[in-house]
Amino acid sequence: GVSSSYANSNADDLQIGSNSSSTETGITLGSTTGSGIRFADSGSTNAGIIEYAHSSNYMRFYTNATEQIRIDSSGRLLVNHSSSIDTAGIQSQIQVTGDNAAKASIGIRRDQNVASGPLLVFGKTRSGGLGGNVAVQENDVLGAILFNGGDGTDVTTSGARIKAVV
Repeated sequence: GVSSSYANSNADDLQIGSNSSSTETGITLGSTTGSGIRFADSGSTNAGIIEYAHSSNYMRFYTNATEQIRIDSSGRLLVNHSSSIDTAGIQSQIQVTGDNAAKASIGIRRDQNVASGPLLVFGKTRSGGLGGNVAVQENDVLGAILFNGGDGTDVTTSGARIKAVV
């Protein structure tokens, strides 16, 4: 149940629940367990959901009553699964997992009447901070694409690599 609700006289803030310390305007959903916004239709009370789980610090998004996307407590974007998966010895910030080609793929498409196609851009600097522009050096790897397969234990073994080196 809802413990309280509040709307200020300027109609720019709605608070539902027990968190009264918000200084932001908008919608504040206060709870010690989880908060969410649900979108219902005649067929489902959970057709769409945006939910935050306070105990584990993750946010998840549902469509058609099924979790589709989760942002975990480390800020990783997980598509079609709910926990980070190690691939090539890395728990990547963006993970797309699926049991068929449509779910386990990323499409990049350019629809423009020009000769140029879509781009996948890798960038590398030797800067110690985000957004820096320190020059790369000889033998620095500018980017790589790994093709890994499961060996019964993990998916860290590469069958092939494409690598760009200075």
